[in-house]
Amino acid sequence: PIGGLTPAQFGTKYQVKAEVSVNQLIFDGQYIVGLKASRAVKDLSLSMRNTSEINIKANVAKLYLQVLVLAETQDLLGKNLEELNTNIKEMQAMVNEGVADAIDLDRLTLTKQRVSNQIENIMNAHALMRLLLKLQMGYPVEDPIGLSDKLDEHMGEAEKLLDMEAVAANRPEYKTLLVNRELQHLNVQRWQAGYLPQLAGFFTYSQNAYVNQFKLNDGSNWFPTTVTGFSMSVPIFDGLSKAAKIQQAKLDVERADINIHRFEQAVTMQVERAQNAYNLAKSEYEAEKANYSLASRIYERSKTMYHEGMGSSFEMTSALTDLYTAQTALLQASYKLISTQINLQKALGQYN
Repeated sequence: PIGGLTPAQFGTKYQVKAEVSVNQLIFDGQYIVGLKASRAVKDLSLSMRNTSEINIKANVAKLYLQVLVLAETQDLLGKNLEELNTNIKEMQAMVNEGVADAIDLDRLTLTKQRVSNQIENIMNAHALMRLLLKLQMGYPVEDPIGLSDKLDEHMGEAEKLLDMEAVAANRPEYKTLLVNRELQHLNVQRWQAGYLPQLAGFFTYSQNAYVNQFKLNDGSNWFPTTVTGFSMSVPIFDGLSKAAKIQQAKLDVERADINIHRFEQAVTMQVERAQNAYNLAKSEYEAEKANYSLASRIYERSKTMYHEGMGSSFEMTSALTDLYTAQTALLQASYKLISTQINLQKALGQYN
């Protein structure tokens, strides 16, 4: 009207909206490469786990062998101590009868003390090695553990391994290197896929209500809306960032190829070195085995000659000391032979 303003309201007092939206990625090159990479990472984890299991098994086996060596050394020293006690009793009787000198008894007594000290040291070393074995195995250190095997039970024939050729593909580490190279290739593809467009689809459905009174049960006040479509994102220029990253990724691929080639050469050298070490350990074992047999015969002969009055106590004591040395050397040679066999199996990829 003339001379004033009249207020007017447009629209309703209340507006209510219910909406459902769905977005779907249709194409993304980097996402596709990422899916391939996830499978490769899983293979890489399995390969690394296999390598770790083999290394742990080999370490446990060597510790186990050391425990057996110490246990058998302790048993041998115990038997030697019994032999010494018998000799000392016989020598004491001969000294009492005046057919032997007291210095002969003193020599045997001194040898007995040395053997007793060795037994004590071996017992301490044995207990410590058993503790290390439990720790390596993940075995509760407070629980007892019994080892019933003998060292010679683990001495298998490895001659067939000497004729095998070095094949890098048999090693679990080689699988790890191959998967790593695959990941580097996928990294190149990832950055290359950054030049491709991204395509996504979307769908939206909504219901809108316009009312002056808050009553939503009146269906005549609801109005539906549906929107569907596609969106595309096209990269145009990134300041040559992707090109630099692609070049870096290609260098990583070349580095992975070099690592594979180096590993193949290293496997050849490792197998040859392991085979030579086994041959040397085999020769040492055979030599120490012959030395032990010879030392046993010398001791028995020296002991017989002494009791018959044809030899000296010094010769018998020296022969007994040589026998102890030969026994210990034979055990160490046995351990070395089995250890080199384990190393040879690992180098050939035959240890599991």
